Amino acid sequence: MTGPIIVGVDGSEQSSDALAWAVDHAQENQPIHVVHAFSPLAELAMAAAQHDWTEQRQRRARDLDMEWVAEARARGVVPYTSIVDEDAAGALISKAETCQGSMIVVGPHGSGQGRSLGRVTRSLLHELPVPVVVARRPEGSSLGSGLGRVLVAVGYGQEVTSAIVWAADHARKFHHSLELCHVVGFRPMVPLDSPTDVLASYLGGSMPVDLALSELEDHAEELGQQYPDLDVVVSVERGSVVRQILARGQGAALVVLGQSRVEPLTRNLVASRTLGIVSQLATSVAVVPK
Repeated sequence: MTGPIIVGVDGSEQSSDALAWAVDHAQENQPIHVVHAFSPLAELAMAAAQHDWTEQRQRRARDLDMEWVAEARARGVVPYTSIVDEDAAGALISKAETCQGSMIVVGPHGSGQGRSLGRVTRSLLHELPVPVVVARRPEGSSLGSGLGRVLVAVGYGQEVTSAIVWAADHARKFHHSLELCHVVGFRPMVPLDSPTDVLASYLGGSMPVDLALSELEDHAEELGQQYPDLDVVVSVERGSVVRQILARGQGAALVVLGQSRVEPLTRNLVASRTLGIVSQLATSVAVVPK
């Protein structure tokens, strides 16, 4: 049986969307573990009146069991719930490890505001113990699987292969088509989007495009042998990886990215295309570790 889906909730609309996404995409009999992290120090710091933190924890536990999972129960899903006295990202990672979770699902902001990703979501995307889905509810639409297309941003490396395999399995389960998109930059000056930028700097744009298209066709052929009923299309675009994936990702059911674990010393030094795409895209994004 597929491992459980781990969902982080905090009572916000974004975390409600995350739980709805998990319910929509859980396989038959696949457990859903709903986790809320409670930090007494943070709660007391934010409280206008200093109440006993144990009373606040008990109230939060009641909210979790009675309100925050009510929609899931109304749809016939009975999730496991737990409230953990730990940092939120650490609580979700620990739960994924102890119960061999298949993925972690969160909202982009938690209870925070603004377009940038929340601290917890950013931490999860840096650590990537398992695939992390940042779920969004498209305007005027449900979080269900009716949009019909999964887009994979394809580059190089083992993390890309892992992302393609994960995306193909997801697309097959939910009867989506699968699009493999490779963006070839032509920017002879740093920062470089991908190894194809280096080739483009010396060989001109047409050579990397041809190489990228050939590699995509090889991926599509392999997927066709493994999943004969899966509709796979390929595309090669020119320009900024972030801008092109944002454009092609509009209207997709899910966008899938591959990402290696980001080491702590480089997190603030290296701009991450992954964070740029996840923070700006209006649809749900899955980030898959190698």
